[in-house]
Amino acid sequence: MRVSSSECAVSLSSTRVHPHCPPGILVRLVSAGGNSFPQCNATVKGEMKLTRLSLPITDGGTSPRTPGIHVSSILSHIAISQGLYSAWPSSPTQEQRDARRMKRIQGLAWEDWLAPRIAAHYSTFEYHLGELSLDGIIGTPDGISYESDGSILLHEIKHTKYSSRQLDFHSDSQWKLAPWTWQCMSYLRMLSEEAGCECTRAVVHPLFADGDYKENRWPQYTPVLLEFEWVEITGMWEVILNNKRYAKAETSEVTEE
Repeated sequence: MRVSSSECAVSLSSTRVHPHCPPGILVRLVSAGGNSFPQCNATVKGEMKLTRLSLPITDGGTSPRTPGIHVSSILSHIAISQGLYSAWPSSPTQEQRDARRMKRIQGLAWEDWLAPRIAAHYSTFEYHLGELSLDGIIGTPDGISYESDGSILLHEIKHTKYSSRQLDFHSDSQWKLAPWTWQCMSYLRMLSEEAGCECTRAVVHPLFADGDYKENRWPQYTPVLLEFEWVEITGMWEVILNNKRYAKAETSEVTEE
């Protein structure tokens, strides 16, 4: 391992091991402005060895999903048919399986970290409340809280590589985040059936991992409130029912895909 350091126009006074520098690196005490300070010697090599390890991991630990048709499967079919998502290959490589698994783990980690912070803002927040079922379709909202009028406010947590600038294009017919709104409307229809009233509002909590891909390329948390008309929600549910037959049913088998 090689340690690099910038050179200064200072005088060399001595060379010795210094407690504030990494182990195995000699230090020169240099003088500048009447004061002495340590500088690592850039020519000294250490003995560190780096070995890659094979430690397979899984994304287990989440609650098992009931076998059957899930909202997420139907939405995936719709998104693929509209060119918003790419179809999952019929014979994925191990690299593709690993990449998909790691993306899912990142999303779950973000959910678990953010949930208690959401609860600090919404006192009635319930995280992972369980499965919903309507018309033979299963849904699993991330969380809910209760509005003052007794209706339910949906919360969905997202971790994405899309640009945060996508939030500015919500009226575009090819809006990449459209599946988020479809999911919210579907869950709101299911929650309305449970609550016995019209639930029309949702908060999406996205973490844009690479910001806006321009000046701000750091992770950005940008929660947004979505307010729907009831006719939008019921119309979306009709779309869900019309596409139900095309979705692949989930099974009780644990897979790594």
